[in-house]
Amino acid sequence: MKKGDIDLPKILLIILILITLIIVGIFVYTTFFSKDYSSKHNTLAEQKVDLTAAMQNQTNDYFKSKEFISAAILLLMNEIKAYNLHASAFSGNLPKIELKIDDLLFGITVTKGDFLIEAGQTDNADIEIITTVEELKKFVLAEDSKATVIESFKSGNSEIELLSSKATLMMKGYLDLYEEVYGTGITGSVIRMFS
Repeated sequence: MKKGDIDLPKILLIILILITLIIVGIFVYTTFFSKDYSSKHNTLAEQKVDLTAAMQNQTNDYFKSKEFISAAILLLMNEIKAYNLHASAFSGNLPKIELKIDDLLFGITVTKGDFLIEAGQTDNADIEIITTVEELKKFVLAEDSKATVIESFKSGNSEIELLSSKATLMMKGYLDLYEEVYGTGITGSVIRMFS
């Protein structure tokens, strides 16, 4: 090779390394340093007081009503911090959760800390949360909602079914949600998700 000739293999290798570093950087940033929307959802206590008051002296029909179910879903999503889920940096696909409460299905799409809740099945859901009206009632009435949610999932009364690939779930922030639901640290969450 003469002095001044371009060394094409070295240039291609450098470009490949730079592209790899950029991709890894995006992955790490979106997975571990996403925006926290907690301040946007700090009215959980007020919502819970209102719903608890509305539950007094109600018949079983009330607990299957849109009013109760919608409010309980919002409380549950807030408690497990689902508002911090985010779109995948690579695909731009929004986080989608399918929630099965007894025989009722709901789809929840998370966009910048907000929830779009729709009745019915969800196309391309990332996870499915399966629970009962009785578990929702326990959660709403509990003094320590977080402990009640964790106990419900640990005992098997409620469960999460993973529908998307583990890499997709990680990139959308589901590791943190998993921690909120099962009460394990991030190391435990990673081990559980990838085992």
